[in-house]
Amino acid sequence: MKLTKKTVGLLLFIVVVSIVIFLPLYARTEAYPLAIVNGNSMYPNLQNGDLVFYRATNTADIPNGTIIVFVQGGTGDPVLDGLVRPVLIHRVVGEVIQSDGTVCYETKGDNNEVKDPFLTESDQVLGVATLTIPKVGLLVLFLQSPQGLIATIGIISLGYLSVYDLKRKEEKKKEKLLGALAKKVLNGELSNNQFEKLELAVKYSDDIEGLGFKDPSILALVNWLKNGGLDQNWKIKNIICSNCSANAIELKGEKNNSLAFCPHCHNVNWNTTMVLTEKVFNKVLLKSIDEAFSSLGNASKTALYLHLETEFNIKKKQIPTRLGDFSFALERILGKGAVHFNLLLVENFKKKLVHFCHVDQKSSDFQEYVKQAKECVRNMEKEKERETLIRNASLDVSEDQIELHAISQ
Repeated sequence: MKLTKKTVGLLLFIVVVSIVIFLPLYARTEAYPLAIVNGNSMYPNLQNGDLVFYRATNTADIPNGTIIVFVQGGTGDPVLDGLVRPVLIHRVVGEVIQSDGTVCYETKGDNNEVKDPFLTESDQVLGVATLTIPKVGLLVLFLQSPQGLIATIGIISLGYLSVYDLKRKEEKKKEKLLGALAKKVLNGELSNNQFEKLELAVKYSDDIEGLGFKDPSILALVNWLKNGGLDQNWKIKNIICSNCSANAIELKGEKNNSLAFCPHCHNVNWNTTMVLTEKVFNKVLLKSIDEAFSSLGNASKTALYLHLETEFNIKKKQIPTRLGDFSFALERILGKGAVHFNLLLVENFKKKLVHFCHVDQKSSDFQEYVKQAKECVRNMEKEKERETLIRNASLDVSEDQIELHAISQ
């Protein structure tokens, strides 16, 4: 299972909420069962900033020597007291029963020379300390201080300004590109209609996919932007279109990362290579096989996959790595019809690859054709310089996007 950022965030949220809900139930307390040691009155057993987990207890019968968490001068409501009253963590050193039967406790900090100058009634006890996590609460104590409050406001302000500054810099980069394209319009080198399309592509390139556009120049520009074109020291200039000899526009960046598009014939040339990762290659392969099976009807398609798995132990996802076994299984299942089906598989896969690489078909065998396609992809990765003609791209690779790698000179 592939974990996306959204899935990880949801899982983290569920874990946090579960802990928030679970702790009071486990501790059987009405108030949230965590308290932070503030000061050194319990040193060395408890130190400033330690986080203490406490559990509910029979507050009318607490033995001497027990470390308790309590509030001073409480209202009688543990939840309200835990929020608004100072929470103390001291040790019980004595018990006093008032004339009306109220049980009170004498308390003392381990590091204090004398007892606390007050009695703690049993209903002011929130619980008994059972677990300590050293120094975890120091950050909370700091944030509660005046210095912490100022630091928090400062960090939030700096963070906001940094995000705003980055966003503004990105907008300025886009405005610079749009300004250069607008100049082409004013000089009659670019039509208003073409500029409006390019303007939308520039403004919203971060939020749209770089595939599926009918206009090759829009497709090329979006991919160039996503490939970091604006982050380079790019220049814009006029060139002659190699297809129609009209004036074309070139955006040339560093590291030989550039693109050129013709507003007249929509011809596009750029020197970045469209590379299929192995994962996407396998997905394209499985998609072409799936479409070939679908041409026989949904019932036949389901039966074929089931037969492959039960009789030949070939699961659908294993086909790309077991092409030999897959071809043998098809021959056994389809008999003489396997020859024609083999041609259908080749044609389907060939159509899927037309936008990414050209394979000189030397065989009608599907397994051999896939081998040639893989070799073609490897050769593309090794080329030092390549111009790719962008045509209508309609391949659906929703989760696994095509990686665009700049080629060094």
